[in-house]
Amino acid sequence: MNEMHPIPGKWELSVAKGVSVIFHPALLPTWLYLSLVFFTPTYILQIPAGMEWVLATFILFLSFVFPSVILLLMVRLKFIRSITLNERIERNGPILISAVFFFLTYYFLDYFGFIPVFGYYLLCVTSISLLAMMINSFWKISLHAIGHGATLATYISLALLVEIPLILIAFVAVIGGITATARLLLNAHTPKEIYGGYILGFFTMMLLFRMIS
Repeated sequence: MNEMHPIPGKWELSVAKGVSVIFHPALLPTWLYLSLVFFTPTYILQIPAGMEWVLATFILFLSFVFPSVILLLMVRLKFIRSITLNERIERNGPILISAVFFFLTYYFLDYFGFIPVFGYYLLCVTSISLLAMMINSFWKISLHAIGHGATLATYISLALLVEIPLILIAFVAVIGGITATARLLLNAHTPKEIYGGYILGFFTMMLLFRMIS
């Protein structure tokens, strides 16, 4: 006898959509930056006094807003059907665009000598995005799961080098689980695509961060 699974209600789907947007992979660099600013010692980021919010705005626009505008234009011009990128074949273009903007964010921060540790993260995320694009050519792996796995690995990697609150690492792990659940509720991915994405993001980031840093 097949096990019956309850159908998510409207409010559950609404919450799941909200979680998917708030913790979208392209927003994770901004959340990571802000968490490091607020919850870690100032010497980790090496940000000049008064520049914290300027850099936050810069990171938000270059890693999220600009790629999102391009994605909306692609929908408008009918290159892709929807901003949710439900079709695997439609995702490679947007993934490549995100990778380019991740690298541009890294490049400009590095050029002006800002937050080298965060730059390592962006460089790794660029590489992981390109790897995800290659895998997406034959398998619809979860980009949300890749992003959250990579973010958790970043906090753990930093904790091996500098002082990172353990509660912050635990919080990031919980948020990753909540986001994965949201993606399953929305029927955006199968459990294998979620687990595969999380494993790929986590272990690739652990390896790359150690190599680059």
